[in-house]
Amino acid sequence: LVDARNGFNELSRMAMLWTVRHRWSSGARFMFNCYRHWAILVIKRPNREAIFLHSKEGVTQGDPTSMIGYGITLVPLAEQVTALEKEAITPFYADDECVDGPVRCNARIMKVLVERGPDRGYFPEPEKSIHVCDDPSQVEETRAIFAEEGLQIIIKDGQCYVGGLLGNGRDQAGMGATADRAVGKRGANTSHICSDVPADSIRWAGNVTAGRVAVSAEDSAGRGRTDGAH
Repeated sequence: LVDARNGFNELSRMAMLWTVRHRWSSGARFMFNCYRHWAILVIKRPNREAIFLHSKEGVTQGDPTSMIGYGITLVPLAEQVTALEKEAITPFYADDECVDGPVRCNARIMKVLVERGPDRGYFPEPEKSIHVCDDPSQVEETRAIFAEEGLQIIIKDGQCYVGGLLGNGRDQAGMGATADRAVGKRGANTSHICSDVPADSIRWAGNVTAGRVAVSAEDSAGRGRTDGAH
């Protein structure tokens, strides 16, 4: 999963409104009305002039359409990545982009995202992203392949990702408890939903656990998120 700088706050608002107009025309007017003006944050200071901060880019926290707008904005980028590298599985979840494919394919995708992402306000940071490699003998080769593309990346043999664990290695030590706590809190409320999920919709998860995935450092603290895990 690719770690993007400042996530939702960096999204190009112009690109969002343009893409929504062409990809979700029925909601374009509503989105335009929400973002046609800059949001203003007023900071009052006793006996001093107030400070006005303008929100000019990104989606606004608390906006119920923010997730929709963000996701639609990145659809063209996701389509470009899929068209360029058909060997890889590249699920996007908000600003978390996961790549499951051969190492060279992962490196090429990372480079494409670095080059084309900024046009849409998506700024990947390879040096903060993690490539999960469950074979210690391939670590140096993996690092060299990313270096050929001019990229530096963190390589680990295990990592938490949206409520699950990737890889097989010692880096997963201690992550299981974190994930168990997160799942335990929500499991009672979601078990009836999971039972109705078609098997085909979660088949990609088996491929991800093969250990050939670039994973975001954003989850490296072991938060064990469960959103989007299905």
